Amino acid sequence: YSQNLFILNVAVSDVLIAVLGVIRGLGIISPMFMGYNVETETQNWWCSAYTFIGNTVWMSAVPVLVPLTLDRFVALVFPMRYRQVMTRINCRVMVASTWIVLIAIVIVDIVTVTNGSNELHYQTTYHRCVFEADLAWKKSVYVLFPFTVIIIMYITM
Repeated sequence: YSQNLFILNVAVSDVLIAVLGVIRGLGIISPMFMGYNVETETQNWWCSAYTFIGNTVWMSAVPVLVPLTLDRFVALVFPMRYRQVMTRINCRVMVASTWIVLIAIVIVDIVTVTNGSNELHYQTTYHRCVFEADLAWKKSVYVLFPFTVIIIMYITM
């Protein structure tokens, strides 16, 4: 059961990334679609929504691999205790917590834009909304920490 759930989790992340990439690649994301007004240089709420949804989906690629890697780690290192550790509830909690952390970090982005400490700007050159913020901490949470955990599990197998 656990393998199917983890593979489904990775598949959902990959499909969402592909859908957003196709939408962007086909040019559906345009100034008119984003509600950008060239004269006033303002954008509507969709620019913010697309940016926050996109950040969550695009940054999910590495963290969704952690539960799958943990499943394989437990199966190889503790084969006799696998069924006790990887229960349906534990598997669901791992998958849910991955997405909860991703969404929580995006909520922090929403709060910082709402209170004015960070801004979203529409970039006409690439037809995208750019989040003006320090992304170093976000990269460490989304990419470096999960990647480090995965590497450590593979080294210890």
